[in-house]
Amino acid sequence: MSLTFSTKARTLANLQGKLHSARIASSVFFTVGDWQGDRNDCLRRVQAELGDVPFIVRSSCLHEDGMAESKAGAFLSLQNIPSKELRGAIEQVIASYDSADPGDEVLVQPMLQNVLRSGVAFSHDPNTCSPYRMVNWSEGVDTAVVTGGLGGSTWQQAANSSVNPPGKLSGVLGLLDELLTLFKDAPIDCEFAVTNEGENQVLWLLQARPLVLSRNPESASEQSERLQCIYDKVERGMRPHPFLMGHRTVYGVMPDWNPAEIIGVRPKPLALSLYRELVTDSIWAYQRHNYGYRNLRSFPLMPHFYGLPYIDVRLSFNSFIP
Repeated sequence: MSLTFSTKARTLANLQGKLHSARIASSVFFTVGDWQGDRNDCLRRVQAELGDVPFIVRSSCLHEDGMAESKAGAFLSLQNIPSKELRGAIEQVIASYDSADPGDEVLVQPMLQNVLRSGVAFSHDPNTCSPYRMVNWSEGVDTAVVTGGLGGSTWQQAANSSVNPPGKLSGVLGLLDELLTLFKDAPIDCEFAVTNEGENQVLWLLQARPLVLSRNPESASEQSERLQCIYDKVERGMRPHPFLMGHRTVYGVMPDWNPAEIIGVRPKPLALSLYRELVTDSIWAYQRHNYGYRNLRSFPLMPHFYGLPYIDVRLSFNSFIP
């Protein structure tokens, strides 16, 4: 059964009972209209369904997790709220919506206890739109450390990678895979936490929302083909060559020829082609040969890997040999 994204609260409610790779905490949510109509009834619902525990009061605004724009972190969420302060916390969250719509929601859940680590996970790299599974996490309860760009640790791997992730992250990647299946491969951004329950560690899904990308992403199979082409090209370049000293090479962006400073590490196609034509395809070798060094005129100095230029350092060293 496929699902569609909704508000933070409704998406979690729709996943409840369907998600198997992680738990979802019990929750109560209500609209701003419900709250303004009968605050006491909303509070009674929370007490009846969740009990008298420390709460987290979370935003669930209609405009928070859209398909075209993400406002992650734009609205207030409050942690460790005791029952006697619940009313005030809900008012603060609603006030953070500025001009609240009656259909905006507030999500109340029990605070997780004994949290070992928490973080965010992406099905795609937000910068390149490629299907790299990315996990940013920190030890402890506060996902704001990583969602706010304040630090933490990062793991990244290609969608079809055969590399095993660290053991403590394997469940998170399994969660991403299941969410992709449930949401028909729509790019996903999720928040998670891991708690300690006796001798076991339990993975919790805190939020699932659409990951807004600047363009349509390539498929996992297309990514695998590209990476295999890069691997093959690097492997060929690493082989011994009868006219070159050195058994293998190193690729760099800042040797004596310096594409990183001249055209950048991610140059536009025109800049890349001009630099290769004017300098690194043959002119560089003519210049070195004219100064009495080895003739390497048939060796282009700067290969590129899908537009990312690198200097063949073995070639550069050989060009200084008389």
